[in-house]
Amino acid sequence: MRQEKELKNKADTTRLIPLVICLIVSAIGIAVRLPFFDFISDDGYDYVIPWYEEIVANGGLSGLGTTVGNYNLAYQFLIALTCGLPIAPIHACKLISVFFDYTLAMSVAFLVFTIASDKKELKAAIAYSAIMLSPVVIMDSSVWAQCDSIYITFAVLSLAFALKEKYPAMCICLGFALAFKLQIVFLFPFIGFLYMFKFKEKKNKFRLYYLLLIFLMLFVSAIPHVIAGGSFMSAITFYTRQTDESYLLYENYPGFWAIFLNGYIFSLGDIAGFYKIQITLFTFSVLGISGVYLCRKKDLRSKEDLMSLAFILSFITVFFLPCMHDRYAYFYETLALVYCFINKKTVPLYLLLRSVSVVTYLYYLIGLDFIPLSISGIVTFILLIGYFLIINFQINGEKPYIISVLTRYFAGDKK
Repeated sequence: MRQEKELKNKADTTRLIPLVICLIVSAIGIAVRLPFFDFISDDGYDYVIPWYEEIVANGGLSGLGTTVGNYNLAYQFLIALTCGLPIAPIHACKLISVFFDYTLAMSVAFLVFTIASDKKELKAAIAYSAIMLSPVVIMDSSVWAQCDSIYITFAVLSLAFALKEKYPAMCICLGFALAFKLQIVFLFPFIGFLYMFKFKEKKNKFRLYYLLLIFLMLFVSAIPHVIAGGSFMSAITFYTRQTDESYLLYENYPGFWAIFLNGYIFSLGDIAGFYKIQITLFTFSVLGISGVYLCRKKDLRSKEDLMSLAFILSFITVFFLPCMHDRYAYFYETLALVYCFINKKTVPLYLLLRSVSVVTYLYYLIGLDFIPLSISGIVTFILLIGYFLIINFQINGEKPYIISVLTRYFAGDKK
């Protein structure tokens, strides 16, 4: 009896440690973010503050029928909720973003808990801490006043529900993510492959009509806008406008095009759209070939393999698509952190990946330019190839041909 009691107390203590870690890190998270609240970036001066003030001038919640800037309707609703607070506009926007830093950390912890086979609570606490103390996460919200943590929170939750085969919940989360940012499309290639895997199964739980929930949630997010006199169509037209806004092949993102081109700007009207289409089709081709290659030997069923596929496909999508911003790496880097819990040997790759983003963030925020974007692009490309080879070995159990040859050679097989 005494031994059982001691084991129970030890188990309770073990469960308590992750909670204590999260509480301490949560307090530290606030402390490291508050000093940056008065910083205002160029985006803050040019867009965030003027748009916030316009929402206030329109009457806050009562004026949501009028769209402002290119803020999505769901985010405008959150801004309107803060209009009555006696704080500066930039502080209000950063409060929203920082709040969702915490929800993002919790969603990542939930995803890690879902895929972990042992020490689930401790690994989830480590993942929570890694998000809360990540320089990229801190800079995005409390320095830049951006809201990427919102849509990524729902994206990560959707992935967790996908791994748990709760597909209606997955689609609902995808819908809310889409309501905040179009960039949730980075996860859609994985959703397509996932459906193909499940379609072959006799007991397929993934019904195609579940995808309608994505658009339903998009329209649900527009309800406050409609009540205030707006139109449901605004939920769609926001995204068509956003895709036409950029005329740069890349926007401070160290992707494939940054390696070869130096900020080439489309300036000939329709030709811009032509090249965007061609490059997008090229990206789809790379995605299709990569996905089929990784899945050529078996249908992916394990949570680890599915999670790995979601990560590498989102990485490829962002790396090759045109008009990518520096902040778009945030999504696949979050999945790279989760992948560290599948393969702990990739921790150095993850840290290097985050370091590249820190460099691009510092260039935009304070003009610190000490590494050319083309060099950062080459580093990112090497990391992408490295992750691809590692995941291919994990899924298909084979090393790249040249590595296999060298391994056999140095092992004594001279053939």
